[in-house]
Amino acid sequence: MEPRDNESVAAQAIVPAVKLRDWFRRDVKRPLENIVGGRKRLRVVALLACVLALDAADKATVGAVAAQLEHDLHIGNVQIGLLVAVSTAISAFTTLPFGLLVDRVHRGRLLTIAIALWSLAMIAGGASGSYPMLLITRLALGAVVALASPAIASLTGDFFHPAERGRIYGYILAGELVGTAFGFMISGNVAAILSWRGSFWIL
Repeated sequence: MEPRDNESVAAQAIVPAVKLRDWFRRDVKRPLENIVGGRKRLRVVALLACVLALDAADKATVGAVAAQLEHDLHIGNVQIGLLVAVSTAISAFTTLPFGLLVDRVHRGRLLTIAIALWSLAMIAGGASGSYPMLLITRLALGAVVALASPAIASLTGDFFHPAERGRIYGYILAGELVGTAFGFMISGNVAAILSWRGSFWIL
């Protein structure tokens, strides 16, 4: 194939990507910017919503890969339920002290630390060779969520006027619903193609 032919093929391959980018900017990004009041505000809302989405996706992932977990770790439905229950329970117990911490420490830094710890816990969870180790990673994830949630609520107050906080926080909470759908849809397919470990690592 001649160089000109190669260039033509490459150009044809780029066209759909350019059209998709233009569509996203025109029909998705700009309307969202208008809704929240500008590009910078949209970035803040998107970031905070993504944190909640990741937490929801994580919880949905446990259900999506339950069959593989039962087979590989030789556990039953009760143990699967505990993976979510212990994470939620530890979040409930640690939310109050972490909420007090959020009032005293830089919120942005705390949220950054929470995201980093969340990533490490997910990697460790995917590498778990036994049920007890996986359960410990779920406990760690519960604590991280307890740190992130008050930080998100507080940052919403920092960045947005009181008259619009309810509306903005509603947009942020929508991230949870998106994350749940993402967790079931993506993680289930990844587990089918690779394994349940791949689902944890991709998140």
